[in-house]
Amino acid sequence: MATASDPQTTNVVSEPRFVIHAVNWAWYQKMLDLVGDRPCPRITYDRGTLELMSPSLSREEFANLFGRFIATVTEELDIPCRDPGSTTWKNQTVDRGLEADESFYLANAYRMEGKRDTVNLNVDPPPDLAIEIEVTRSALNRMAIYASLGVPEVWRFDGERLLVEKLVGESYVKADHSDAFPFLQLEEVVHWMGAGGSAKNHSAWNKRLRRWVRNELVPRVPGREDTEVEEDE
Repeated sequence: MATASDPQTTNVVSEPRFVIHAVNWAWYQKMLDLVGDRPCPRITYDRGTLELMSPSLSREEFANLFGRFIATVTEELDIPCRDPGSTTWKNQTVDRGLEADESFYLANAYRMEGKRDTVNLNVDPPPDLAIEIEVTRSALNRMAIYASLGVPEVWRFDGERLLVEKLVGESYVKADHSDAFPFLQLEEVVHWMGAGGSAKNHSAWNKRLRRWVRNELVPRVPGREDTEVEEDE
């Protein structure tokens, strides 16, 4: 397992946060209903403590880049994927809930086919992968919340470094590779996030990424080596 330290906040980013204590589940649910599908504020709830956070442009752009990256990889490699984005993941049994910056069903994508209503984590699986953009830090222990919800893998990115954490028992351990994408090297993901973060045109970045996936990743995946690759015009 990797022994790198936790991601650190490397840039000055403003993400106002407001913490409220002594909040019960009904009040938390009411706050979610009031916010609805609006992207702001983000709400994290941990056994009576509620945090409201206004996401920064930096957070939203990196989340979008991770979404594009994983969508491109899964499309080109024919990997089943469903992207519920920043859906609220919550479970009253553990009295916790949060919104990931991005989340994905991969191994369990087939179990979510046709589902459009609220996910019930007492019945439905949690997402196979969650993305945490850590340009600033929550006042709450979001990794403990993810663990209580049973999310098997979390990628934590601070703008410069990427950590992969896998759920083992009731807590996470750092790993040197992703179970969801074992053919990916972490430094490759960091490279593309850095390139996307400095790109003036994300559409052009995405075209370069797609060519790289076809030329570099496809040959690594068993059963995909002989697949004919179409060149972009």
